This record gives sequence, C-alpha cells and structure tokens, in this order.
Amino acid sequence: MSDDTPIHTASFQLKSVSTARSVNSNDRKGQFELEHTQYLATHNESRRLFHQKLKEFEEYSCLVVILNRSAEVVFLNNYGCDLLGIEKKKSFGICWLTNFIPEEQRSEIMMAFEQLISGNQQSYAEYYNDIQTLEGNIIPFKWANSVLLDNDSNIKGTISFGCDARTPVSIKGFVNR
Repeated sequence: MSDDTPIHTASFQLKSVSTARSVNSNDRKGQFELEHTQYLATHNESRRLFHQKLKEFEEYSCLVVILNRSAEVVFLNNYGCDLLGIEKKKSFGICWLTNFIPEEQRSEIMMAFEQLISGNQQSYAEYYNDIQTLEGNIIPFKWANSVLLDNDSNIKGTISFGCDARTPVSIKGFVNR
C-alpha cells in the first residue's frame, strides 16, 4: 500500500494541516517547521507499523473493514472485496452503510455506528447484522467492532472483523492478533 492511500491521508496529513492552521505569525515559522519535522519523524514508525498491519489484514480469511467517522471505507481487505464483489480501488470512499447494508436494516445499523463512533464501544463490540453484496446477495454476519483512536485519543473511525454467521468460525482469534 502506498503512502498516498486514503488511510495515510486521513490518519496523518490531516493532523499536520490542523497544526499548520494554529500557527499564525511569521516569527513562529521556524518553530512550526521544527514541530512539523519532529511530528513526521515520530509518526514515521507508527505509519510503518500501521501499513504493516494492513498488509496482514489482507491475508485474513474474514472480512476486515476500516471506516472513517462518515462510514466511508478507507480499507477493505481482499476477502471483503471478493465477497462483496467490488474492486479494491472502487471500495475507497464508498459509504458502507448505504452500499453494503440491506435497506431494511440501515437505520438500525446507522444508529449502532453512531453509538460506536460516540464511544459506546461495549454495546457494539460484538454485533450481528446482514451485509449485502453488490449483486444483491444477503449474508448474515457476526462482527467484532472497535474504534480507532488518533494520538490524542480522539475517535477517528472503526475497524470491524466479520465472518459469515452461518459458519462456526470464531472471529475472536482474528481480533486478538
């Protein structure tokens, strides 16, 4: 995965931009450049580890999806792309709730997502709901959900591990890796 993917942009560049906005005067330009350089150096290792983890998720035999706060896909592993019938490049930025949740469950899942994003992780750590492929097939899924935090402990999105609820596969093994 290259550094210009939506995940890189969402996770790292936005913080640099917000830091840049907080510096107004020219006399602080040198200080800002130093802080920016230190920030990038500090986060280079985090970025490397993050991308390494995404590569591991590609090999999982369960669906792994990372959503931003707007429920847009920023990562969908190969298994998920194959199952849902979408090309990886086309999955970036697509709204998960309106494209892969059956219409009759959308309002319930939207409420659950909003609760999860608001920090109510306990109630939605494990969840059951159907997913809908682009071809219209409905599959019952069991999910393990967690929030993703930035360095300041702000919720930036969610990561979910899911498997077909009709099979006896446990998702706990995937989550604990």
